Amino acid sequence: MDSGSIVFRLLLGFSPRIRRTQNIEQRRADESPQLPSMNDNLKIIVYMARHDPAVVVGLALIGAASTLFFHVTLKLSRVGFRSYVVFKPPVVLATNWAIPSDYLKVRRKYGWSPWPVYCLWPCLVVGLLCLVFGLFQL
Repeated sequence: MDSGSIVFRLLLGFSPRIRRTQNIEQRRADESPQLPSMNDNLKIIVYMARHDPAVVVGLALIGAASTLFFHVTLKLSRVGFRSYVVFKPPVVLATNWAIPSDYLKVRRKYGWSPWPVYCLWPCLVVGLLCLVFGLFQL
């Protein structure tokens, strides 16, 4: 081969080194994991809701009970009724079990609705039952 054809091949990208680099880059692109899109995540959630709705309902009800508990605790702490440690497990901290009854005692004075406390315990109990039932059904 003459030097002109070698230069011409290099300019056009026919070099073995360029091909090897392109092959490595192509392999890396093929092997790299693709991040799931929002559509894929939605499909996973819909699949789980269709095939085991008890787990989804249980988790939603436990989340609702947690939100109601936090709402009640936040209202009590804002009026200065008592200082509560919210972010500890209720089993460890026995005063967490008394928070709903404290809310019911103070609610008339501030004109609060009793429904957050009335809905808290049924949401928690039914949510735990649904979650356990759904997990054993898997």
